Amino acid sequence: NSKEIENLINLNQLKIYNCYEGKIGTEICSLINLRILHVVNSGIKSIPVEISNLIHLEALYVNLNYIKVIPAEICKLTNLKELCFQTNEIKEIPKNIWNLFKLKILNLSKNKIRQVPKSFGKLMNLEQLYLYKNEIEELPKTLHNMINLTHFNLCHNKILFFPDKIKLLENY
Repeated sequence: NSKEIENLINLNQLKIYNCYEGKIGTEICSLINLRILHVVNSGIKSIPVEISNLIHLEALYVNLNYIKVIPAEICKLTNLKELCFQTNEIKEIPKNIWNLFKLKILNLSKNKIRQVPKSFGKLMNLEQLYLYKNEIEELPKTLHNMINLTHFNLCHNKILFFPDKIKLLENY
């Protein structure tokens, strides 16, 4: 019974794979001590706004689902170090993603993203950025601020040229 999960108040890691319920229940969002949440290949179409209750969350993996929108509430999870929405149907990255200043790994590959917001450049602690297999046509010049990047994959997009400042990224 998914209602009983909210009784697991000390749970700090939850991994749900191949469970085709089609949603993340709000019960999961009441697990305030959760540090790691994986909901993979589970038919998820949306993320509840209550996700912002998971203030201690450090890693969120929601791969292989049908999510079209990353809710702005995700950007309130300021302890996130890893965020992965690989293989979904996302078209847009939240503009306030820069609030996730502790983020080290961001994987938004295999989606339908067309544009990278300028605020991306404020993710200065980011070490790994994966945006391959999207529909990105242009990159903001602010990406050159990501001085800690060690992995940067943009393969299979529609990018015609890189801004000069991005070519100066030393770690990549």
